[in-house]
Amino acid sequence: MAWPQVGGRDVLTMNISRQQQGLHSIEITRPGTNGIALQKVGNRAKPTQMITSVDCDTTAACETELTAYTAMRNTLVTIREPNGTSISNVRIADVVKVDERIHVNAVGGVTDGNYVITCQWLIQETQ
Repeated sequence: MAWPQVGGRDVLTMNISRQQQGLHSIEITRPGTNGIALQKVGNRAKPTQMITSVDCDTTAACETELTAYTAMRNTLVTIREPNGTSISNVRIADVVKVDERIHVNAVGGVTDGNYVITCQWLIQETQ
């Protein structure tokens, strides 16, 4: 079984709600002209949230993992979803650690570690 991935880094769990990319329209006005017009802009999706968890051997390993995640900010990465689907050119807008837990009897996982960190990501599909 292949683990879900963010930017080539394996994660234990991933909860992602994708927004499909496509052209969006914005309303524009012209001085001295009645009515409105629409202009097509961008070919990207709206920013969405993703939650991931990963297990680590030590608290230092958890901090190393978080440092690697924060280094991905404002870069384009590839995400592999739990079902195996890969999404390319995903911009990482932000990532924040929301939880860190100790599991006394860890069984399985990416590293078989006792520490699990949960992170919240703000991502945006681009083209």
